[in-house]
Amino acid sequence: MSSEKRYGGAFAPKAADRMTAGVESVDMSKLWREKAQIKHLQEILNEASDPIDTRPGVYKSAALEGVDFSDSIDKACHRACPDLWDIYSRCKDKKKSHEECAGWYKDYTTCLDKCSSKLTLKAMQAVMADDPSGIAKTFVNVKANSLPY
Repeated sequence: MSSEKRYGGAFAPKAADRMTAGVESVDMSKLWREKAQIKHLQEILNEASDPIDTRPGVYKSAALEGVDFSDSIDKACHRACPDLWDIYSRCKDKKKSHEECAGWYKDYTTCLDKCSSKLTLKAMQAVMADDPSGIAKTFVNVKANSLPY
């Protein structure tokens, strides 16, 4: 007789719920569209590069001194994804290895990507809200979190 145990079909493996807890799927096409809108708004802003280059000197706005939007968006997104960071941290503390917890870290970075795309689009829309040309009005009137996709 074989040493293989037979359970008469009573056992059916189930997927662990903890593996998908708190993880949202990312719509890559939505991220791509948001990035395309951000890029278009940047192109509109780049039209001001030539006149700015002809200024007699470098001008730095006092309001922007010490402000790093990239860092601010990164921190805001970290605050928006605390559960996934906590799960990754607990896994890393328990297993003592990033490699064994890479799936949780991937979930965390996916959350960061989703958040940063949305916040960057909102920031660009806010920057363009008072644009005198009116070119960007079509993008400014669309809310990042209410896009139809």
